[in-house]
Amino acid sequence: MKRNIQDICSNFGGEYWREKANKSEYLHDFVDTLTDHGWMGILVPEEYGGAGMGTRETVTMMEEIAAGGGGFSAAQAIHGGVYNSVPITEYASEEMRFVSSLSASSRVDETQSVSFAHRNAEGSEDA
Repeated sequence: MKRNIQDICSNFGGEYWREKANKSEYLHDFVDTLTDHGWMGILVPEEYGGAGMGTRETVTMMEEIAAGGGGFSAAQAIHGGVYNSVPITEYASEEMRFVSSLSASSRVDETQSVSFAHRNAEGSEDA
């Protein structure tokens, strides 16, 4: 795992991190690469398409990302995406767990969106 994260980070040199910081831009390319390698779903259970790993492995991943050139900013950029899956996979309905697994293993760009249907008291769906 550590080697894979190190290899990914080696593709993003100091110039990448400086440019993103100077322009106050989100790390889309970096996050997309982590997503393509399955790391954004590190905490998502395997039955939902994730890696099924735990906090120890996630901390190791974050340490490697920080050490890989992007520092705390790089680790923080993916922190929410990684840890926001936990309440969904722990407490949500089966349908929501499936949607969470899609977001952990798929890219979502500005042209895509995910909406969740909610049943109101009358039984009809609201978007």
